[in-house]
Amino acid sequence: MPASRRKSIGPWALEELQKAYKAGNRSPALYQDIGAVYDTLDRVDLAIDAYTRALVPAPGDVKTLVMRGKAYALKKQFDRAEADFRNAIRLDPEHADAHAGLGFVRATLKAPDDAQREALQAVLLTD
Repeated sequence: MPASRRKSIGPWALEELQKAYKAGNRSPALYQDIGAVYDTLDRVDLAIDAYTRALVPAPGDVKTLVMRGKAYALKKQFDRAEADFRNAIRLDPEHADAHAGLGFVRATLKAPDDAQREALQAVLLTD
Protein backbone atom coordinates (compact mmCIF):
# COMPACT_ATOMS: atom_id res chain seq x y z
CA MET A 1 0.00 0.00 0.00
CA PRO A 2 1.45 3.42 -0.91
CA ALA A 3 2.55 5.67 1.95
CA SER A 4 -0.05 8.31 1.03
CA ARG A 5 -2.82 5.70 1.35
CA ARG A 6 -1.49 4.45 4.71
CA LYS A 7 -1.39 8.02 6.03
CA SER A 8 -4.98 8.66 4.92
CA ILE A 9 -6.15 5.52 6.73
CA GLY A 10 -4.11 6.39 9.84
CA PRO A 11 -6.51 8.89 11.43
CA TRP A 12 -9.47 6.54 10.92
CA ALA A 13 -7.53 3.60 12.37
CA LEU A 14 -6.43 5.69 15.33
CA GLU A 15 -10.02 6.71 15.99
CA GLU A 16 -11.12 3.06 15.98
CA LEU A 17 -8.30 2.09 18.33
CA GLN A 18 -9.20 4.94 20.67
CA LYS A 19 -12.75 3.60 20.79
CA ALA A 20 -11.38 0.24 21.92
CA TYR A 21 -9.32 2.02 24.58
CA LYS A 22 -12.36 3.95 25.83
CA ALA A 23 -14.27 0.66 25.98
CA GLY A 24 -11.68 -0.65 28.44
CA ASN A 25 -9.22 -2.50 26.23
CA ARG A 26 -5.72 -2.13 27.69
CA SER A 27 -4.11 -5.12 26.00
CA PRO A 28 -0.52 -5.00 24.79
CA ALA A 29 -1.84 -5.73 21.28
CA LEU A 30 -3.95 -2.56 21.37
CA TYR A 31 -0.93 -0.47 22.34
CA GLN A 32 1.13 -2.16 19.61
CA ASP A 33 -1.52 -1.22 17.06
CA ILE A 34 -1.72 2.35 18.35
CA GLY A 35 2.06 2.62 18.14
CA ALA A 36 2.09 1.26 14.60
CA VAL A 37 -0.49 3.83 13.51
CA TYR A 38 1.50 6.64 15.11
CA ASP A 39 4.59 5.33 13.28
CA THR A 40 2.67 5.52 10.01
CA LEU A 41 1.65 9.10 10.80
CA ASP A 42 5.31 10.01 11.55
CA ARG A 43 4.46 10.68 15.19
CA VAL A 44 7.29 8.55 16.48
CA ASP A 45 7.37 9.98 20.02
CA LEU A 46 3.75 8.92 20.50
CA ALA A 47 4.54 5.52 18.99
CA ILE A 48 7.33 5.04 21.53
CA ASP A 49 4.93 5.96 24.32
CA ALA A 50 2.39 3.40 23.08
CA TYR A 51 5.02 0.66 22.79
CA THR A 52 6.26 1.47 26.29
CA ARG A 53 2.71 1.12 27.61
CA ALA A 54 2.43 -2.25 25.87
CA LEU A 55 5.52 -3.42 27.71
CA VAL A 56 4.15 -2.61 31.19
CA PRO A 57 1.99 -5.75 31.47
CA ALA A 58 4.22 -7.77 29.13
CA PRO A 59 7.86 -6.67 29.62
CA GLY A 60 9.18 -9.69 27.75
CA ASP A 61 7.13 -9.21 24.59
CA VAL A 62 9.73 -9.51 21.84
CA LYS A 63 7.51 -8.06 19.12
CA THR A 64 6.95 -4.89 21.13
CA LEU A 65 10.63 -4.57 22.01
CA VAL A 66 11.51 -4.75 18.32
CA MET A 67 8.80 -2.25 17.38
CA ARG A 68 10.02 0.19 20.02
CA GLY A 69 13.65 -0.41 19.04
CA LYS A 70 12.84 0.54 15.46
CA ALA A 71 11.07 3.69 16.66
CA TYR A 72 14.04 4.64 18.84
CA ALA A 73 16.32 4.15 15.83
CA LEU A 74 14.12 6.52 13.79
CA LYS A 75 14.60 9.12 16.52
CA LYS A 76 18.36 8.44 16.44
CA GLN A 77 18.21 7.25 20.04
CA PHE A 78 20.59 4.44 19.18
CA ASP A 79 21.51 3.48 22.75
CA ARG A 80 17.86 2.82 23.57
CA ALA A 81 17.29 1.06 20.25
CA GLU A 82 20.29 -1.17 20.86
CA ALA A 83 19.06 -2.03 24.36
CA ASP A 84 15.65 -3.06 23.03
CA PHE A 85 17.10 -5.15 20.21
CA ARG A 86 19.58 -6.86 22.56
CA ASN A 87 16.81 -7.59 25.06
CA ALA A 88 14.65 -9.04 22.27
CA ILE A 89 17.54 -11.25 21.12
CA ARG A 90 18.19 -12.40 24.70
CA LEU A 91 14.52 -13.44 24.93
CA ASP A 92 14.32 -14.92 21.42
CA PRO A 93 17.76 -15.59 19.87
CA GLU A 94 16.13 -16.57 16.56
CA HIS A 95 14.19 -13.33 16.01
CA ALA A 96 15.45 -12.14 12.62
CA ASP A 97 14.04 -8.60 12.89
CA ALA A 98 15.78 -8.08 16.23
CA HIS A 99 19.11 -9.12 14.68
CA ALA A 100 18.50 -6.90 11.66
CA GLY A 101 17.65 -3.94 13.89
CA LEU A 102 20.73 -4.47 16.02
CA GLY A 103 22.84 -4.77 12.87
CA PHE A 104 21.48 -1.45 11.61
CA VAL A 105 22.21 0.26 14.92
CA ARG A 106 25.72 -1.16 15.11
CA ALA A 107 26.41 -0.05 11.52
CA THR A 108 25.14 3.43 12.32
CA LEU A 109 27.42 3.52 15.37
CA LYS A 110 30.39 2.55 13.18
CA ALA A 111 30.81 -0.97 14.50
CA PRO A 112 31.05 -2.85 11.19
CA ASP A 113 32.06 -6.24 12.61
CA ASP A 114 29.03 -6.31 14.91
CA ALA A 115 26.80 -5.02 12.11
CA GLN A 116 27.94 -7.73 9.69
CA ARG A 117 27.50 -10.48 12.27
CA GLU A 118 23.93 -9.37 13.08
CA ALA A 119 23.01 -8.89 9.43
CA LEU A 120 24.27 -12.38 8.61
CA GLN A 121 22.31 -13.82 11.56
CA ALA A 122 19.16 -12.07 10.33
CA VAL A 123 19.61 -13.51 6.85
CA LEU A 124 20.25 -17.01 8.15
CA LEU A 125 17.14 -16.86 10.31
CA THR A 126 14.89 -15.79 7.43
CA ASP A 127 15.91 -18.67 5.15
